[in-house]
Amino acid sequence: DAGLDLTLPAAARFDMATGVAAATTNMLQSTIKDLNMKFGLSGYLSLGMGKAHDMDVKVTGGRISPAVLAAYRMGLAAVGHVQERFEESRRELRGQPSLDGPSA
Repeated sequence: DAGLDLTLPAAARFDMATGVAAATTNMLQSTIKDLNMKFGLSGYLSLGMGKAHDMDVKVTGGRISPAVLAAYRMGLAAVGHVQERFEESRRELRGQPSLDGPSA
């Protein structure tokens, strides 16, 4: 967390000055939606996930899928943690109280 303590306040200041986070999010969402419409990526991904699961069941008896799912969940938790810390930095810069209460 020490690295986040150093970088997120600077990132929050930059974002507040430029609005880059919202612009980037909107651009990515639009691009992903356009690519999915053009190439039908969500169908390929669903099919690929099903085939990977079937192969795992046949080859390892289904031992790999839980590990992959656990790693995916850990990655989502890490991203969520960084997002929460970023929003906390933005609130502090605006002079709003932290959701966790006053910092010690």
